[in-house]
Amino acid sequence: MKDNLTFLHALSKNSNSELKKIAEKYTPSVKIDPNAGKPKLIQDIALTIPESHYEKIIDKTFNTPKTRHMTHLARFDMSLISEEAITEQCETFNDTHGYSDLPEYQTNKKEHMELIEYSEEELTFYYTVTTRKPEFDSDSMESRTITYPKKIKILIKPAENKVSVFSGDRDLMNYSLTALTNIFGKAITPLTLNSTGISEVVKGSFSFHTVKTIDFIYHGLSRIGRIGAITEIDLETPSKSKKPQKVKVQGDDLLEDKSICDYLFFHARNLVGVKIDLKFMIEEVEHKINLELSLREDRVRVGIKRDKHPLERITTFYNVLEDNMHTYLRQPGLINESRVMEILEKIRKTAMTRS
Repeated sequence: MKDNLTFLHALSKNSNSELKKIAEKYTPSVKIDPNAGKPKLIQDIALTIPESHYEKIIDKTFNTPKTRHMTHLARFDMSLISEEAITEQCETFNDTHGYSDLPEYQTNKKEHMELIEYSEEELTFYYTVTTRKPEFDSDSMESRTITYPKKIKILIKPAENKVSVFSGDRDLMNYSLTALTNIFGKAITPLTLNSTGISEVVKGSFSFHTVKTIDFIYHGLSRIGRIGAITEIDLETPSKSKKPQKVKVQGDDLLEDKSICDYLFFHARNLVGVKIDLKFMIEEVEHKINLELSLREDRVRVGIKRDKHPLERITTFYNVLEDNMHTYLRQPGLINESRVMEILEKIRKTAMTRS
């Protein structure tokens, strides 16, 4: 009953035009009265959509990012096993990753992995980690146990060896990939930046990571859109366990910001993230997006600001970016070595300029 009410609530959050699209997508053979009022439309759709589709509609309605679409990228380098085998392994994982046998006054955690959709092209999972811990209620002057569930979607494209973890939380990404590794019996690893194949002559006083990142920004991203203003960068901290240091760019070009050039040249700090405006051309129409990339060695994350873009367009942007990053971040060497050397020389000159 609870799931049914949640499903009806999800439908009510959609406009009439969106409801009709849902009906056409999930039950194309069923005719829905296009002139029906919203209550009647919800009732008609609810009667025709199988319960197996409830979770996807609920998730899209309530779990769609409101401000920024954040995704971690990973690799699926193995052969696909059967749906029955995956389901069985999910059940085994869930049975062995419930709450531990701990006293109620200690924080406890359980994990749950569920296969939602299976095909040779795409696998969709929901991963949930639920934390249970005591909390003191000052009104009643007593402790009570509360739970905090966090649920994320994972999409695997086996033929393309790609995994998308739809969360900006690094810990959730790590937990979910570990869970998938348990289920498939082989490590599913985060997409990493390959800084091999860069010569010392090209690198000079800069870090290998910075050289690779600069090459990707100016010669990888530029293959899918026009590079606009760069508003902020992330620099790796001396202690990599800490969050990167965020630095606002003075103006819109990091190559002309002296303080940033000082960090990159004199201190050889790793450039591990960037906020940038990128202009996509889709069907001869240019779309501007605000893109946030995290490019640390053990994590690649994409953030696309929602603005006024519909979710379908955000998905298109992401798919293009995902393909681009899997192609150029993983390959050794540089895309345009001579041009990178020119950019590094410009950074060096900016850093050497007296204030």
